[in-house]
Amino acid sequence: MTKRELINKLKENKKNTHSDLLVELEKESQQTEMLFSNYDYIDWLISFTEKYNSFVIDDYDYEYMNLSNDDRNNLDLFPRFFDGVVKYANKNYIYPFSSNNSAYYRIKYNDIALEIGARFGQGTIMFCSRSAFLDEALEFTDIVEDKESPAKEIIEAEFLKLFEQINKITELGVPFDSAIEVLRKLQSSNSCVKKRKK
Repeated sequence: MTKRELINKLKENKKNTHSDLLVELEKESQQTEMLFSNYDYIDWLISFTEKYNSFVIDDYDYEYMNLSNDDRNNLDLFPRFFDGVVKYANKNYIYPFSSNNSAYYRIKYNDIALEIGARFGQGTIMFCSRSAFLDEALEFTDIVEDKESPAKEIIEAEFLKLFEQINKITELGVPFDSAIEVLRKLQSSNSCVKKRKK
């Protein structure tokens, strides 16, 4: 094989790799949308956690091998489900609960609450468990219907006010990036003051 043929083959492999990656990302996006297009997955999740109360998704967790194919397939989809909940929460400015290196959301459906989240350490481990707490839980039907949170309109109005203030500053000749950097410094120093007060 000539040098030119080798270079062309490497370029082709690189194109295929990018193409394969895009196809995989599109497939994951479609899987996530499918999980929120109906109530099948949440029904399975409610049923599964009724039997097992909680579970952990870990790359090295093979304990679920004794489960049915349906359960294994649904467990494999859990990261897509979690991504969908996070995407909805982020879009609506809903922050996760946090505890012991974990961040989680509480969701409810048919008066049953679940906590779904991730634990952070040397790696990230996703989990799901039943919860006795229905308060501050996201309604699963709101996620399916892509319903905006009541606070979203208020928060976005505050962002608009902030943007207008920054716009006034940039009209005075201050570069936008400089104005944002000043906000970051103020936020950082404000966080330090709050931490010291505690």
